[in-house]
Amino acid sequence: MEYTVRGLSKLSGVSERALRYYDSLGLLCPERLPNGYRRYGSSEVARLQQILFYRQMGIPLKEIALLLDDPEFDRAAALLCHRQSLCRKLTALEKLIGNIDRTLQEWKGGEIMSDQERFEGLGQAAAQKNEQNYGREIRQKYGDKAVDQSNAALSKLNKTQYQAMMQEGETITAAIAACMPQGAGAQETQAAIARHYAYLNAHFGIHYTYEMYAGLGQMYACDPRFTAYYERFAPGLAAFMQQAIAIFVQEAGAKAE
Repeated sequence: MEYTVRGLSKLSGVSERALRYYDSLGLLCPERLPNGYRRYGSSEVARLQQILFYRQMGIPLKEIALLLDDPEFDRAAALLCHRQSLCRKLTALEKLIGNIDRTLQEWKGGEIMSDQERFEGLGQAAAQKNEQNYGREIRQKYGDKAVDQSNAALSKLNKTQYQAMMQEGETITAAIAACMPQGAGAQETQAAIARHYAYLNAHFGIHYTYEMYAGLGQMYACDPRFTAYYERFAPGLAAFMQQAIAIFVQEAGAKAE
């Protein structure tokens, strides 16, 4: 079938304004009729479907255009990755729904829930937040297994445990920020970085090798979301942490040799 801008908007749920914007970016370019109207055919409809898939994955529009036009891009693999992500979210929701159902039954005089059952599914919120904020970048850098292990560890935490873990992380980060005047290689700075490294390995379900830790430091300085988090503690902290982590890794590697 063929569609006008209005027709495709109604079919897909994408606003007419967004469709015109996609055209201006060269992301979704329909045929132009002599009267200036846009006409979308089956290939454009299929391309829009792909665009929406990747938008759900959090990929920026400009990157989507590059991916779709890259003959070496494995669309099937990317879509399978998206499916796996949705399945993880579905599993988390099913656990939460089950908890709600058991709670309602208990309130109606049904079976009393165990203390462990009361928190099933609630810890998934931390894992979902971690996945939503950083999942794509970290999966690309460290692989699915590492991220799944990290999310599994976060999912086991109840609200109090999660808050305590986050507070510990903020305390360590504040300590690193306080060391900035002394320099990235200072003894006190390196001691705080060592605490940070131990904290990550203790709470996030995976063992960070020194190489992985150095890569994480680079992400702190290069990824705007990480940078924004650390800049809340002190201006320039993200770059300072990258430098301090690099020194920590270099010295740890030298000691291991």
